[in-house]
Amino acid sequence: MFLTMFLFANEQWWYCLIVINSIKKRKNMGSPIFPKEIINVSVEHHFARFSRKSSLIYIVVLLFLVVTTTSLFLIKTEITVQSRGIFRSSSEPAELVSPVVAQVVKSNLEENQSVLFGDTLVWLDCKKQSERITHIERRIFENEAYLNDVSSLLSFRYSDLETSLYKTTHAEYRQKLSEFDMQIELFQKSFMRAKMLFDKQVIPVAELEDKQFQLDKVLEEKQIYIQMSRNEWQQQAVSYQQDNKAYLSEIESLKSEIKNYAITAPTTGHITNYNGIKPGGFVTIGQTIAIVHPNDHVIAENLVAPEDIGYLQKEMQVIFQV
Repeated sequence: MFLTMFLFANEQWWYCLIVINSIKKRKNMGSPIFPKEIINVSVEHHFARFSRKSSLIYIVVLLFLVVTTTSLFLIKTEITVQSRGIFRSSSEPAELVSPVVAQVVKSNLEENQSVLFGDTLVWLDCKKQSERITHIERRIFENEAYLNDVSSLLSFRYSDLETSLYKTTHAEYRQKLSEFDMQIELFQKSFMRAKMLFDKQVIPVAELEDKQFQLDKVLEEKQIYIQMSRNEWQQQAVSYQQDNKAYLSEIESLKSEIKNYAITAPTTGHITNYNGIKPGGFVTIGQTIAIVHPNDHVIAENLVAPEDIGYLQKEMQVIFQV
C-alpha cells in the first residue's frame, strides 16, 4: 500500500515537472499557455469525450438546425404587394364623332344615359341632300317617260306619245315630211310635164334631166331627214339611259351620305363626356360629341414592380381598394 502511494506520488511529481517544463518552453517560443498536449490529457477533454450528456445536447442542437433549415422550404408566408392601377371594361370606349359639318336637328344624349348598339342619338340637318334626291328622282321619272316616247317614235307608234316634248317633236317631224311631200308632188308634176313635152320633142333632153334631178334630190332629202331624225332619237334614248344610270348612282351616294347625318351608338353601353351639344348648334368633321363606355366585363390594370413579378401566380386572390 505504501509502495503504491509512493509510486503514484512520484508519477504525479514527474507529471508536474513535465507540465512546468512544457509551459516554460511554450512561453519562450511564444506559444499559447495551454498547448495541445495539455488539453488532450485534461479533465475537461476527458469529460467532453466521454460524457453522454454533452453528446445528447450536440445531437439535439444539430437536429434543431436541420429541422429549422428544412422547414424554410415548407412554411408559407403571405406577402402583400401594393400597386396602383385603373378599372376599365374589356372593350375600348367608343367615341361619337361627327363625320360631316352640319347643324344639329335633334339630340337624345344625356350624361350616363344607357344606349343600345345602333340607337340613333343625334340627327343632323340633311335637307340639301334630301332635296337633291327628290330633284334627281323627278328627272329620272321624266327621262323614263322620254324613253317610252322615243321608243314609240322609233316603232312608228305615234299615238302612244305622252310627253309634250315628243308630241311637239313628232308634230315638227310630220310637218317637215308634209313639206317634203308637197315638194315631191310639185317636182313630180313638173317632171311629168317636161317628159310629155320631151316626148313631143318640144324641149331638149337637158331640161328633162334637170327636172328629174330636182325630183330625185327632194326624194333623197326626205330619206336623209327621216334617217337623221331616227338617229337623233336613238342618241337621245342612249343619253337618257346613261343619265338615269348616273342619277341612280348619285342617289345611292346621297343616301349613303345621309346615313352620316344620323349618328348612332357604336356599341351598347352608357354615355360619358357629353359635350352638351343642343339642337340648333353646329358640329364639324371629327368633333367628338360623347364617349360610349361598353357594358362589358371590368378589367383591372395594375403596374407591378419588376422585383415583385415573381410573387404573381395564375388565379391568385387579389384585393382591390378603390
